[in-house]
Amino acid sequence: MKVFTKENTLKGFLAGIFIGLGGCVFLKCPYKEVGAFLFACGLISVILFKLNLYTGKVAYARKFKDIPNLVYMCILNFIGAGIIGLMASTYMQDSALKVVEAKFLVDYWTVFLKAMLCGVCIYLAVELYKKSQSFITVIMPVMLFIAAGFEHCVANAFYFAAARCFTLDALVFSVVGFLGNAAGSIILDILIKNVEK
Repeated sequence: MKVFTKENTLKGFLAGIFIGLGGCVFLKCPYKEVGAFLFACGLISVILFKLNLYTGKVAYARKFKDIPNLVYMCILNFIGAGIIGLMASTYMQDSALKVVEAKFLVDYWTVFLKAMLCGVCIYLAVELYKKSQSFITVIMPVMLFIAAGFEHCVANAFYFAAARCFTLDALVFSVVGFLGNAAGSIILDILIKNVEK
């Protein structure tokens, strides 16, 4: 499978853009529950346009040769979300800073666990949509992970960029989130596949 194709590049970049747009509405919404509901539009857009979102694809990559594609996808997701974050920082940097500062109050082990739980939620959103073809099954897991404060590595790329926080701590936080999202998705996929046998 070729990694650096025009299609892969566009699909990864656009997925990051849509997650960034979801982050924008979440930051601007005065009610967290409504913001979580509207954030789901980002993932719905990714599904409708069949884009490459790392957190939605990582559970299905089981071979060593899939790793370069996943890393490239995640980098493109980060770039897309980051660009939206930089654009949004001109008028919502203060809101983003509050979100980012709260993230740095917890240790990395907790970040990993919260990212795992987010991976579980995103996996549920993707799998339930495949089975039901209903966007309610996308919205509910997304609302769950946002309301619970779980960590989505691509959304965090948006928040860090919107806060203009480009530090080593932000990089480490992102890597931990990247690994945690993968662990949660992959573990749940293995368990579900064993149940369905």
